[in-house]
Amino acid sequence: MGTCRIQTILALILVVAASGCQSKRPVPDPKLRVDNSELAQKKLDNGLRELEKKNYVAAAKIFDQMLVSNPATEFDLVVLYNSGSAYEGLAQCEKAVERFRKVIGSSRGRFLRIESQALYHSSLMYECLNDDRRTIASLLDARKRGLGLSYEIRNAEIP
Repeated sequence: MGTCRIQTILALILVVAASGCQSKRPVPDPKLRVDNSELAQKKLDNGLRELEKKNYVAAAKIFDQMLVSNPATEFDLVVLYNSGSAYEGLAQCEKAVERFRKVIGSSRGRFLRIESQALYHSSLMYECLNDDRRTIASLLDARKRGLGLSYEIRNAEIP
């Protein structure tokens, strides 16, 4: 009886050990890992090239594929801002101002340059939408936080 009991205990230990090994996550092979940041940078560069060529439809498509639901990094905000710029080029003012507002709200003073640019461009989109009150409010906010704007915009474009 002692031998059967020992065999049963050993069998249980092997079952527990085998199931424990299966629950561990496999370690990814570093040779197979794709550098997502490098891929994302290439997509951003492609989108910027399309913006430069004034191919706004292609640029919007590229940037929209890169959007995240809760932008938190400067890279996320740059993608979101450029998506707004593409829609600005397409004269889709409502969609563009939606993107710029999200940049402003997500930045919260952490990325002043892009926040200032988004404020300025949102004023242009509100003007496109004939919303004078919001146009002026955006320009005043851009002036307050205008450290990220060029000298020309700060002194010539914003009253």
